[in-house]
Amino acid sequence: NATGVGEGDEIIITAFDNDSKTFDHVASTLCKLSFVATIATHPAICSMSHVPDIGVMNEEARWIVESGDSTSRSTPWLDSGLTGAGQVVSLIDTGIDVDNCYFWDSTNLPPHSWNDKSNRKITQYVSFADGNDHGSGHGTHVAGTIAGHISTDGGKTSSTSPGMADGIAKDAKISFYDFSKEGKTVDLPSNLHVAFDKGRNAGSKVLNASWGGYDGGSYGYWDRVFDDYIFRKDDFLIVVSAGNSGAGQKPTSIHTPASAKNVISVGATQSSGKDVTRGMKGEDYVAWFSSHGPTADGRTKPDVVAPGESILSAGARSSQRGECDP
Repeated sequence: NATGVGEGDEIIITAFDNDSKTFDHVASTLCKLSFVATIATHPAICSMSHVPDIGVMNEEARWIVESGDSTSRSTPWLDSGLTGAGQVVSLIDTGIDVDNCYFWDSTNLPPHSWNDKSNRKITQYVSFADGNDHGSGHGTHVAGTIAGHISTDGGKTSSTSPGMADGIAKDAKISFYDFSKEGKTVDLPSNLHVAFDKGRNAGSKVLNASWGGYDGGSYGYWDRVFDDYIFRKDDFLIVVSAGNSGAGQKPTSIHTPASAKNVISVGATQSSGKDVTRGMKGEDYVAWFSSHGPTADGRTKPDVVAPGESILSAGARSSQRGECDP
């Protein structure tokens, strides 16, 4: 999209081996437009597209996801022993406050990377950006929603009593790739497949990406990157948040890479019970902010919806150690 190129934009050139070269903000708009016009005519160029800026997006949720039965509030998966035990979930996000009681192993602390399969909860932490979570802690919240499990002793054992914010797959372990500096900027590697491989090599077959960028619902650069990886590694599943641009039921507001063909894109619903606040109607209603489909090329997205508004989860408190339930 050459008409959208400005002085603050980057130009990314990706080769067939997914190695990328980035030309940053230094050049003038005229220089960048001339460059784009020139390379567009080269026979080796297959396609050109706009790459939007990427940003992060995440007691009642468990029964809504498992049964949807507001009368019994039953949790059939949990009751039958499906707790995530023996599984590793990989995440790429802003960081985890690793001494929060929902992740605490006591032996590994930021900013160092590690890979230790014996850990209770976080088996791998890749400090690509800064090795911590900041502010309210987007990555900490998402990781807690998925696989947080309370430990009150800071050791290798999980509490036998449920925590207020135990995750859906509370016995799963986590492989984490930290891509954000101070929780504000997103610092993706030039070859995102390297980050995917980190989790896969740690034993994970599923990855969560609760981030993206609005690009009019079009199929673009990041969508191709995700689809290409899944095509090459067809035993690997990637779950992506649909986006937070759906206010006013705005159509074609799906973010990239949620527009990818081979990912599972997840929209947000409201919650239930005591979590219903600020005029919410309940778990059968889509959250006001959740992005809507279809995609710009007419495909149905999101693929599924799950609770995403007023969700209780772990929080980042970098100034505290061992923070836990009140």
